[in-house]
Amino acid sequence: MAMVVEGLGKKIEKLTTKLEVAKATKDIPYPNGVIRAGTVAGQHYEWTAWVDGAPLMVYHFYWTMGDDIEPRWDNGDSCYRVVIEGDPPLEVRLMGGVEADGRRPFLGLPWTALVGVTAIPQVCDARPGVITHLDLGVVRPSGLVRRPGLSG
Repeated sequence: MAMVVEGLGKKIEKLTTKLEVAKATKDIPYPNGVIRAGTVAGQHYEWTAWVDGAPLMVYHFYWTMGDDIEPRWDNGDSCYRVVIEGDPPLEVRLMGGVEADGRRPFLGLPWTALVGVTAIPQVCDARPGVITHLDLGVVRPSGLVRRPGLSG
């Protein structure tokens, strides 16, 4: 959030946080066990960056172990969603494509890793210290184009 706010030429004055949890309304099986009814099966985190005395940016993160939770947040399909309330307004959704079996997996972890891995050459060439995308400029991934049907 700081990188985006600083990229807009501002500084965060304060950062506020909220946490809301959801409980399982029934047992929820998952590959490593069972989330028991009545225990935590979801989390909603909210961070708000305040600039010039008002909220400028709000980040929401939802994590759930299924649909059988209370409260049930209406956050739609698993995706990254960016909403900009401005003139003109803008909304962008990044979500996995539909697989052959009809599933639409959330690929947040591979996408996150992809950004870091493709930035390695620019990070190695950068000055020492903490750097951000603002310092690196446009990261140019290479070696990602493959002929259809080939893997690796």
